[in-house]
Amino acid sequence: MGTTCILDVATPLTMVLAETTSQDSIYYLHGLDLVAQSDGTTIDYLAYDGLGSVRQVLDDVSVPLLNQTFDPYGNLLARGGTGESRFGFTGEQVDANGLVYLRARYYQPGMGRFLNMDPSRQEMNPYQYGFSNPIDYTDPSGLIPIECMIDSDSDECLDARFRPYIVSREQWGAREPVFEYCYEDFYGEECIRGEDVFWEGLYDADCNPDGYAPYEDYKPGQTLEEIIFGAVIHHSGNTNDMTIQEVQNEHMDGNEHMADIGYHFVIAKDGTIYEGRDIGVRGFHVTAANTGRVGILVVGDFEPGDWLGTYPNDMKISNEDPDIPTSNQIDSLTALIRYLDVIYGLRLVEGHNDVNPDTRCPGNRLEPYVVQLDSQFGGE
Repeated sequence: MGTTCILDVATPLTMVLAETTSQDSIYYLHGLDLVAQSDGTTIDYLAYDGLGSVRQVLDDVSVPLLNQTFDPYGNLLARGGTGESRFGFTGEQVDANGLVYLRARYYQPGMGRFLNMDPSRQEMNPYQYGFSNPIDYTDPSGLIPIECMIDSDSDECLDARFRPYIVSREQWGAREPVFEYCYEDFYGEECIRGEDVFWEGLYDADCNPDGYAPYEDYKPGQTLEEIIFGAVIHHSGNTNDMTIQEVQNEHMDGNEHMADIGYHFVIAKDGTIYEGRDIGVRGFHVTAANTGRVGILVVGDFEPGDWLGTYPNDMKISNEDPDIPTSNQIDSLTALIRYLDVIYGLRLVEGHNDVNPDTRCPGNRLEPYVVQLDSQFGGE
């Protein structure tokens, strides 16, 4: 009879919540890290060293039930006591065969190497663990080493703990931003305000305040943590099955001639998260309120029917059923919002129609999730 596990897959790093065999069940309590384990009768607490390895299991009055030590690569050096825990080196789950489960792949402490190639292809040596420096680096995702101790709240460590897997612009083949004009091209050195120009262009405080604006130029002296305060959720509407490339092409080559894709992230129907516009650049996804708001597109049409006219006096012209957000999309959206909240401290999670009431986006099938996420992560 095998072991049945209950997992929390909505977190960036999948966590085990419970394990059940034919003989017993173990339940796990998580904070930022695994805090305690229980068999349903007693609760045991875990104590960690600076690398995050489980060194002790303690009862409810702090009496050690298990003591264990590891060498730098995670080989067990000594163990004593009557307590048990499946979590050991760097706080990760260890199988009965001694392999350490690091989500994307298994690590073999005896070899100091992964058993499988790096699926992210981000390391020169695809089997290498922790840059061959296991004293300073861990790799909880199995994708990329991180340099942090268990109690560190540095940006790098928070990013590594909470960042979901995001397909980078380079990985999906993003086009580079294009600035088809600046005001000087049209008007010379003299700025003319209020002209109707149909290209986003590059930000200029005097001539093009609505242009493509890196925050380091637009808000000099302020950090992203100070600038970013909210996330806005969108759907793709009647063009409901767009790829990330198609979204970028529509934004850059369409009527608005954006300098780049307008959203900061796009979540495909299979739950894959794609990096869009650089998060250090003001988005182009709502009207007159993009500063400090991260734009997230969830691919799909979550509002029934096609519409003609201007809301609220528009007319429905067809009755196709709307899409329903997939469970993978909701899991990925939740993980992404959690990550943004940890890194930037979100105060608002909004739908597009919360910012611009003249739109139905993100659709009535997605709106309940937006409300839920705002309640969970928004601070206002």
